[in-house]
Formats: sequence, C-alpha cells, structure tokens
Amino acid sequence: MFADVIQFLQEAPFEDSLSLSHMENQETIRDIRRALERGLRRTTNLGMLMNLGIPAVLFVLAVVFLSPGVSKAALEPSSFNLIFIILIAVSAADIGVGLFLKRRLLSPQNIFKKASAATEITAEVRFIQAAIVIYAINLSPTIYGFVLIFLGGKIENFLLFVAFTLIGFQLARPRSGDVEKLSQYYSRNSQSQGAARGKSIDPLKDFH
Repeated sequence: MFADVIQFLQEAPFEDSLSLSHMENQETIRDIRRALERGLRRTTNLGMLMNLGIPAVLFVLAVVFLSPGVSKAALEPSSFNLIFIILIAVSAADIGVGLFLKRRLLSPQNIFKKASAATEITAEVRFIQAAIVIYAINLSPTIYGFVLIFLGGKIENFLLFVAFTLIGFQLARPRSGDVEKLSQYYSRNSQSQGAARGKSIDPLKDFH
C-alpha cells in the first residue's frame, strides 16, 4: 500500500503539473507573438507617415518656397557645394546607422531583456520604440535636403535626399520576418527554461 502511494505521488501530480505548465507556456508564447504582430502593424503605418508622408509635405513646402516671388537667401556656390557634399556623406552614413540600429534594437536581447520576465506589453512597447528610432534616422536625410532649400538648393537637391530616406525605409524598416525570428527565439528560450524547471521539480519534496 505504501509503495502504491509513493508511485501515485511520483506520477500523477508531477505529470499534471508539467502539463499545466506546458499549456501556460504555450499561451504566453502565443501572446508574445500576437503582441509583436500588433506592434509591427502599428509601426508600419507610423513608418509610412514618417518616411513617406512627411517628405511629401516637405516637398510641397519646398515647391512653394522656390516659386517666383518668394524672397530667398542663398550661400556662395563654393560654400553651398561643401555643405551639400557633407550632407550627402552624412545621409549615406544614416542608412548604415539605421541598419545597425535595426540589428541592435530589434535583437531578442533588447526586445525581451530577460525572457522569463517578458510580457506581451513590454515586448510590444520595446518593438514600437525600436521602430520609431529607426524611422527617425531614416527621415534625417529629408530634413537635410529641406534645410538646403533655404540655403540656395534646388528641388532636385531635395529629391536626392528624399531618395536616401526611401532607401533607408526599404532597407531598415521592421518586417514580418523580424517578428518571426523574435517569436522563434522566445519560444525556444521559454521551452528550454520550462524543461529545466521540470527537471528540478521534486514531487516528494514535501512528503520527505
């Protein structure tokens, strides 16, 4: 009889606890994935506003400023050319910075920090924050081009800097593949931690 009790304590409660823990873990994984997908949808719309909408608005303003009858102040050609070249180099560097920040800010280590303590809220917030920083970096060249308009630049100069923004948007914007990689990382990490906790459970700890 005593042996039957021992066997029951070793099998039934232990298996039930593992099954319940597994179900809870799977639900958490699904919540994290849904949160990341929600963050992607929100930031995609925001990115289009920042990297497509704002350049369009600034283009209209630039056309208005360059229209006949509007007083303009221009730099000397040599000074303008120097500033133009410097800003072209900075804009090219901004694309690299955007790609670097994407790898850094959208890494699992940044999004989840401590995977065991991550929640769908923290994951979504960190994803959105990372995307905003990336889109802001992408927008920088357009701002440079708009400033050049007031220094004697032409609309062609402005459009060149807008092109840098569009390139950065295409290369560095968060995509569904990033969500997939983050979800897979969290799933693997959570399952490995759950397996480790399962091995550490002693169903007879209190009985002893």
